[in-house]
Amino acid sequence: MRAFLRMGNRLLFYLLVVFVVVYSVFPFYWAVISSFKPSDALFASNPSLLPLPFTLDHYRNVFIQANFGRNLLNSLMVAGGATLLSLTLGVLAAYALGRLPFPPKNAVLYLVLAMTMFPQIAVLGGLFMLLRQAGLYPFLLYSSSMTVADHLTLNELWRRVKKAKDPIEKHRFLAVYH
Repeated sequence: MRAFLRMGNRLLFYLLVVFVVVYSVFPFYWAVISSFKPSDALFASNPSLLPLPFTLDHYRNVFIQANFGRNLLNSLMVAGGATLLSLTLGVLAAYALGRLPFPPKNAVLYLVLAMTMFPQIAVLGGLFMLLRQAGLYPFLLYSSSMTVADHLTLNELWRRVKKAKDPIEKHRFLAVYH
C-alpha cells in the first residue's frame, strides 16, 4: 500500500512538473511559431500549433527593411555608455562613502539603505518629474546611475580594503569582489 501511495505521489509530482513546464514554455513556443506564420494566419479563427504555411517574411522585413542593424548598434552604444557611466559614478561614490571621513556619512548610508525599501519602479514617476522640472529631460536615459545594493556592496569593499594592513590581504579583497 505504501509503495502504491509513493508511486501515486511521484506520478502527481511529475504531472505537476510537466504542467508547470508547459505552462511556462508555451508562450515562448507560440511567439516563435507565430513569427514563421504569414500575417493573415496570425488572426485565423482556427489557430495551428505548427507554422503552416511556413514563411520568413517577418524576418526579412526586420533585417532588411527596418534597419535592424543600426537600431541594434544604437541600443548597444546607449546601454554600454550607461553602464560605464553607472560604474564610474558608483565606484567613486562608494569609495567616498567607504574610505573618506565626513560628518553626514552615516546619514547618507541610512538614506541609501532606506531607498532599498522602495522598488525602483515606484520612484520612477517622481524621478521623471524631478528631472523634467530641472531641465534635465535629455538625461532621463541615465536616471538610475547605480542600484543601491551596488553602492552598499562597493562601500563595504572599500571599507575592508582600508582596514586591511597587508597588501596581499588588500588584493584578496579586491579579487573576491571583482
